[in-house]
Amino acid sequence: MKHIFLLICAMMSITVFAQDKQAESKLNFEVAVGHTFGLSESFNGKHSGSNDLTNRHELSKDDIDAVMYRAIILYNINTKLSAGLGIDFSTVNSNSKFDRISPLATLRYKPFDGLLHNWYTFINIGPCFRTNNSLYNTSGFMAEVGVGYTKMFAKHFGVFGQVGYSLNQFCNRVGSINAATGAVGGIHNVNSYRNSVFVSAGVVF
Repeated sequence: MKHIFLLICAMMSITVFAQDKQAESKLNFEVAVGHTFGLSESFNGKHSGSNDLTNRHELSKDDIDAVMYRAIILYNINTKLSAGLGIDFSTVNSNSKFDRISPLATLRYKPFDGLLHNWYTFINIGPCFRTNNSLYNTSGFMAEVGVGYTKMFAKHFGVFGQVGYSLNQFCNRVGSINAATGAVGGIHNVNSYRNSVFVSAGVVF
């Protein structure tokens, strides 16, 4: 009886694994929405709450939380390794519109077989560009690492979720405003670095 039970379990595992394999395609398209939860942000090596020389107010959670929309074309090199290119539209904080656009490259690796085959680790990296005329957050880069899970229901339809760590660099243009004339002067660049965790979910085609 024990051997029959083990045989049934093995057959179920093989069936699920075969279905996942059958559902895989060489090329997939993903769309996702996500939220980043800011942990900290530093300006020229100084923490956001240190009243540094940028004259920027102490940052609240609304200042360093953000929303992102993302689209990625993914090429499955083999059953374990995938690579892709995408575009990310994101806010700088919870109160802003979409301030940044980021072309990105992604690399994913599935370390497991069988029932855990849908889990993967990933890294995303790319430059960032501003989409408005704000003095702040003019350019920079982004890098992300994390884990994800994808469930395919057909060859070109599935869902996925990701959680990870995000590092964002902002090249801020900082200046002072003349109270009498309203003119902006003394503009210079100040780099800031934001540490965040993020979650995202989306659909695979």
